[in-house]
Amino acid sequence: AELRDIMQFGSSETAVFFKMRVAGVLHVFQFETKQGEEICVALQTHINDVMQKRYAQQAAKAAGAPKTPGLAQPPSPVANGQAEAAFGKQAGGGGAGAQQMQRVLEDANKKLDEMVRERSQLQQQLVAAQEAAQEATDRAAAESSAKAQAL
Repeated sequence: AELRDIMQFGSSETAVFFKMRVAGVLHVFQFETKQGEEICVALQTHINDVMQKRYAQQAAKAAGAPKTPGLAQPPSPVANGQAEAAFGKQAGGGGAGAQQMQRVLEDANKKLDEMVRERSQLQQQLVAAQEAAQEATDRAAAESSAKAQAL
């Protein structure tokens, strides 16, 4: 898989998620980490750097091409700002498909957080049940010992 195969990424408090196409099939990968937000920021920075490099290469090619009136001129600062704004909208989740995918990811994150809380509660209940069983076993052993001494 390559960087271009990542369709969406995000993080929660305990994991980072990647939605990507591998061999033509859409997959969601989850990696447990406390640094999910940092990973997402680094990945977004890298994507921005790659896009800026591609843009600069295209601008350089256009500047080296034979000049035709109105074409192949280096982009103006205004055009650069417009391109940055358009890319920012795209990277920020522009488009209905991206927004829908973002909602799906947010719903999945909420469901995951709920399941983590539920698992934690179940573990607490299990520990309490194990402690109660151990106390009952200890009481039964103490009663049995007391009866044996009485005889």
